[in-house]
Amino acid sequence: MRYPTHLEIPYQDHQSRLSVLLRLPLVLPTMLIVNFFAPFMSLSRFLVGLSIVFFAHYPKWLFELNMSSCRFEFRSLVYLLLLTDEYPTFQKNAGILVEIDYPDEDDVSLARLLPLLKWLFAIPHVIILSLFSLLLCLITPVCWLSVLLMGRYPDRVFSFAGGVLRWWLRVYAYGWMLATDQYPPFSLEE
Repeated sequence: MRYPTHLEIPYQDHQSRLSVLLRLPLVLPTMLIVNFFAPFMSLSRFLVGLSIVFFAHYPKWLFELNMSSCRFEFRSLVYLLLLTDEYPTFQKNAGILVEIDYPDEDDVSLARLLPLLKWLFAIPHVIILSLFSLLLCLITPVCWLSVLLMGRYPDRVFSFAGGVLRWWLRVYAYGWMLATDQYPPFSLEE
């Protein structure tokens, strides 16, 4: 059974060395935007939790709002981790696909009381992913040098980074967006 999330990051054979050299100052505005909207997105996720608990319904407009924020956050991370040269935008980027399936209104998959516990169930994932993310943060400067010197990102590290982001997306959909009751697998694979 397919998990209701999808993250697709195409590998680039050649990356812009100038863009990589200036990546931190270039990504700063997007990170400021993500942090500015974070309290509002927390409020929207709280409203989603209330809606599911009391009405067993995920409002479509809140899903779209949360999904837009999620796409922008993940595109910003992909850009920050040097996995793409494509600058993150609020519009759908052609190259980077970030999707979470909307829980259908007729679908009874969203249990009413589960939003109260999902954060607790997500803790093992968060612990493991925090360690993987730390490793990724330690590896990224080496990749930065690799791209500056050779013009390309190391293949295996690219696969690892993509796997970590895919796993985060599944946990994000489950524990933060509350878009699925299907427990995320402990896997770097799709």
